Amino acid sequence: MEETMNIGHSHMANGNSEINKTRNAFIFSAIFALPLLLQMFVMLSLGIQFFAKDLIVWINLILATIVVLIFGWRFHRMAVLQAAKFQANMDTLISVGTLAAYIYSVWAMFAGRAGYFESAAIIITLILLGKYFEALSTGQAGEAMRALMELGVKNARVLKNGKEIEVSVDGVKVGDIIIVRPSEKIPLDGKIIDGSSSIDESMLTGESLPVEKNKGAKVFGATINLDGVLKIKVTQVGEGTVLAQIIKTVEEAQNSKAPIQKSADRVSGIFVPAVLLIAALTFLGWYFFGGNISIAIINAVAVLVIACPCAL
Repeated sequence: MEETMNIGHSHMANGNSEINKTRNAFIFSAIFALPLLLQMFVMLSLGIQFFAKDLIVWINLILATIVVLIFGWRFHRMAVLQAAKFQANMDTLISVGTLAAYIYSVWAMFAGRAGYFESAAIIITLILLGKYFEALSTGQAGEAMRALMELGVKNARVLKNGKEIEVSVDGVKVGDIIIVRPSEKIPLDGKIIDGSSSIDESMLTGESLPVEKNKGAKVFGATINLDGVLKIKVTQVGEGTVLAQIIKTVEEAQNSKAPIQKSADRVSGIFVPAVLLIAALTFLGWYFFGGNISIAIINAVAVLVIACPCAL
């Protein structure tokens, strides 16, 4: 039981760490990205454009670099790992799309063209917001698991040589006899060998009415003995108890992908390579038939930037 609880606590600690990490990444990313977005609105409203000689363009470069390369690093890293396995997913699309927009914008600075600094930064920021909501959802499931683990009992009274000895539940073995008094939780799964009582099994069944248990009846760890003194022979310990199995099932459900997520992964495995292919064909088409490499690059990058929000 203790091993299962330790695994669960470790899982929840990791979950809380991921929530905090993602929340902070989103907040700081938004702080750097919002000035880029506001400036874009001002430029469009006033019909003005800045060039490499203007200080504000270099400020934009710094802000976009922080968002795309630092806060977007998690996506670039996953894209590289996927590429190493000759696979592609939405992280690939995010990485390629934002990096393409960023690199093009650096070139556009010196070419006197409009760039996509704000698009790359805002896409990273919005996707981080989505990742934060996802981490919150996982954290709520972790709270449910924490509530389950808190139901467990740490100590038990074991009957040895006619004497009651209080020991940790980790020290109790199958076949040991434990004593449970009224209003106490039953430490482990077992069978009543002496006594009778009403047992509150609501944590297992959801039924609020207590269940009468007599000699020979099975009882389960973390249920509550309401009125009688019970002598119980332990039949399950550790991960074999019903409570441990429930915790294990909840943890497996958290770690497994939902059917809709599996479907999304299959779709992204086709969608992402298709977008990359379309972007490549767009570049080749505009280059060979239009004869202008700048226009070809702009249109290819536009395909990637337009497809990138699909990762949201």
